[in-house]
Amino acid sequence: DAWGARPGAPAVRMLPATVPAAELPAPRGRSIPLGLEETRVEPFHHDFDTSPHLLAVGDTESGKTNLLRLVTDAVVRTHGSDAAQFAFVDPRRELYDAVPADYRLDYAVSPDAAAEMVTNAVTALKPRLPGPDISPDRLRRHDWWTGPQLFLLVDDYDLIGGSGFGARSPLEPLLDLLGQGAEIGFHLVLARAAGGIGRAMSDPVLRRLGEAGATRLLLSCPPGEGMLFGDIKPRTLPPGRGLWLSRRHRFQVQTALRTPSAPQGEAEPGSDDSPDGPDGPNSPVPFAPAPDASSDASSGGSAPDGSSPGPDAGGSPGGPAADDSSGGSASDGPAGGSASGAHTGASRTGTPEVGSPGPRVPGPPAPVRTGSSGAPAPEPEADRPERDAADADEEEEEEA
Repeated sequence: DAWGARPGAPAVRMLPATVPAAELPAPRGRSIPLGLEETRVEPFHHDFDTSPHLLAVGDTESGKTNLLRLVTDAVVRTHGSDAAQFAFVDPRRELYDAVPADYRLDYAVSPDAAAEMVTNAVTALKPRLPGPDISPDRLRRHDWWTGPQLFLLVDDYDLIGGSGFGARSPLEPLLDLLGQGAEIGFHLVLARAAGGIGRAMSDPVLRRLGEAGATRLLLSCPPGEGMLFGDIKPRTLPPGRGLWLSRRHRFQVQTALRTPSAPQGEAEPGSDDSPDGPDGPNSPVPFAPAPDASSDASSGGSAPDGSSPGPDAGGSPGGPAADDSSGGSASDGPAGGSASGAHTGASRTGTPEVGSPGPRVPGPPAPVRTGSSGAPAPEPEADRPERDAADADEEEEEEA
């Protein structure tokens, strides 16, 4: 009582498991929000003007390609195609549609194609290197060259780069330019798998990125890889969770999850006009429903309880009701079908699609009723008067 009513301690704020990219603030120039950081649980940014390069290392499905797409989305939002151009090294073709066609300068999927692309990029970027006559003020303004910012995005670098000491990399011609990326408008965003990353740190490009002070993001990584980036012990983390390592900061982050959207002019997946829609070629085909009593009756079959259908359900297979519902008599064979076959067409997978015309499907054959001994069971009492009357008519005709 002496203490009175006092507010409790504030709840501990923790990083969420998922951060939708739509909830991030808008990018400012080349300062791009990538997710939330754990210190204040607020958005963190990567500024390509102060740190021109970014290296991401992580296991499979840890969020590396998603991170690259976050970068492309933000740059396209803030830059026109005359102000930013993209070149891709993408062996798995995961980034083919990452940017519009007018933003894509080049695209390579093999080491040889990547080497040729990098050679062309170096030829275009070397004239931007500052000469001895460039003052510090002009160095900050970047006014001695004109042209777009060049973003080189490399996904799955382990598929094209070397993994051991002395291995060659198709990106090696860029080594002399990495240290001056901010001054010449060049940005390398490289993602590599975590497998064998301990040995791969001897790769000349990865080593040069570390020497140039590139920002690094260590996502989920097997602890058996040993110490990375000096004193970092890798850990197994949820998708998108990682350790952000910049020149002055080190904190845990949750990168945002990019929600893919259909390009303009195309339908959203799952809509009626999409290939994945209800009638599209990629749509899942549901199991055909089990026939009910009405469909069995119209095709001459028995009801679910095993009894014979009544007069309203079509009577015998050759009766008039069966002919009217199926479009043919029972003697027509495959040409005469059940009501469901007359109004349903066969789909590409053989499953009927409601409302589409198609060949009629024959109904199931009428069941043979048997007695307990296996011999045909006697006819029901209701059918005997009709049979006796028919026999009497036949005898009168023979006598006549």
